[in-house]
Amino acid sequence: LILLDAGDTLQGSPSNYFFNYRYVPNSPLPIIRLMNQLRYDAVALGNHDLEPPLHVLQKNMHFSNFPWLAANVVKENGEMLLSPYHIIERNGIRLGVLGLLTPGTAMWVDRSHLAGYVIEDMLDSAKHWGRVLKEEKRVDVLIGLFHSGHNLRYDQYAALNQGVPLPNAAGLIADSLVMFDLIISGHAHRIYPRRQTSILRKFRTPIVSPGFWGAGISVAKLMLQQQEGNWKIHHTEYDFVPADAHVSSEMLATVENDWEEVQHYLQEKTVVSITAIPDKESFYQCGTELSHAVVKILGAEKDWSLLPGRWRWKPFAQEELHQPLKRLHLFRWLPHDNFLVQTQLYGRQIQILLKPYRQQQKGIKSYGAYLAPGGFSVDSPNSLIPQKRYPVWLTNYHWNGGRGMRAEALLHPSQKQRVTSETLRDLVFAFLQNPANELPVVCSQFLEKR
Repeated sequence: LILLDAGDTLQGSPSNYFFNYRYVPNSPLPIIRLMNQLRYDAVALGNHDLEPPLHVLQKNMHFSNFPWLAANVVKENGEMLLSPYHIIERNGIRLGVLGLLTPGTAMWVDRSHLAGYVIEDMLDSAKHWGRVLKEEKRVDVLIGLFHSGHNLRYDQYAALNQGVPLPNAAGLIADSLVMFDLIISGHAHRIYPRRQTSILRKFRTPIVSPGFWGAGISVAKLMLQQQEGNWKIHHTEYDFVPADAHVSSEMLATVENDWEEVQHYLQEKTVVSITAIPDKESFYQCGTELSHAVVKILGAEKDWSLLPGRWRWKPFAQEELHQPLKRLHLFRWLPHDNFLVQTQLYGRQIQILLKPYRQQQKGIKSYGAYLAPGGFSVDSPNSLIPQKRYPVWLTNYHWNGGRGMRAEALLHPSQKQRVTSETLRDLVFAFLQNPANELPVVCSQFLEKR
C-alpha cells in the first residue's frame, strides 16, 4: 500500500488557520499528526500550502514523517525548495513519485512567500525528472503526484497575460510523456473516476483525481509481473471510495486536545443575533456591505474598496435562529485566509476591475467572481478620471493575480501601499463584535444587534 496526497494540506480549515496564525505551539498541525499516524508516503506541495508564510511550511515539514515534493520550485542558482521526488521500495519493486506544483501559484500567493523561488513549467520539469527516475534511478513504476488540474484551458488566459507557465498541465503531461505509469491530479476539485473501472480513456497515461475536502480516496491497483528481469504493469484497476460518515475514535483521540481548543475559538460570539434565514441575494449583499464596512476599522473612511461581491453561500440551519452569530459562521462564508491590500489605482484600472460587476448589474451572468465597489458610486463609471490615482482596498488574492485581475488591469507593484495583519474574515468578526458599529441596512433583514 502506497498512501499519497496531492497537496493543499496546510490551509482550508479553521484548525489549520488557528494553529498557523493564532496559536503557535512547538508541535505539528493536527492534520500532520493524523497523516503521520496514517503513515503517508509522500505529499505534493499545493498552492494553498504557500498561503501562510514560508516558515509555517518549513515548521510542518519538520514534523512530517513523510517527504514533501515539488520538482519545479527552484531558484536561479538551481537551489530547490523541496525534494523533487521520492523513491519507495516494496517487495523488490522500485516506485518513483515525482511531485509538481501548479505554476499558477505565482498568481495567487504573496510574492514574499516564494522567497526568491520561481515555479517552472510543469511539462519541462516532468520530462527532465521523469528521465532521471527512469534512466538513472531505474524505477519500475513512475507516478506523477501533481497539484494541477488536467483542463489545460482553465486559468490559461490569466497565466499567459502574466507570463506564467500553464497552471493546469496534468493532462498535457499525461498525453505527452508516456514514461509515467499513473498521474494523481489534485487542485481542480474533481473526482475521476467515480466508479470501479480497469480502463481510463481520457489521456494516454491514466489520471486519477481524488476529489477535495476529504470526500474520499482514489484507489489505483497496479498488478505487475516480471519480464526479462524487469517489472511490467499487466493490469490495472481504479476506483473512488467515499469517506465513511463514521469518525474513528482512535484517530479523534490523537487530536482531541487540539479539537477542543479550535472549538472554543470557533464558538466566540459577536453582538449580533440571527433572526431569519435570508435569501441568497440578500445574503450576498449583506456580506458585501460588511466587507466594505471593515475598511473603516482600518481608519480609512475616505478610502474606496473593491471587494468580493459574493461570500460562500452557506445558509443558517433552523436551530441557529435567535442564536448569536459566531466566528464559526464567518469561516463558513469566508473560508480563504485573504488579507486586505491598500493600493493606489488609476481611474482606468478601476473601470477595468468593475467590468464584471457592471455586467452582473445588467443581468449578464458570467463565470467567476466579481468585485463590488465600496465608498463610491459606479452609476457613471466614466466619471472616474483615467489618469488620476484613487485609494482602493483589494484582497491580496486579487492583488496577486487571482481571476486574472492583476494582468487585466495592469496592476504594478509600486501601487501597493500596505497589507493588513488580519484577514478579511477576522476584520469582519471584529466589526460584528463591537457594539458601537451599526449593521448595514440590508443585513437587518436577517441579523440584529443583541
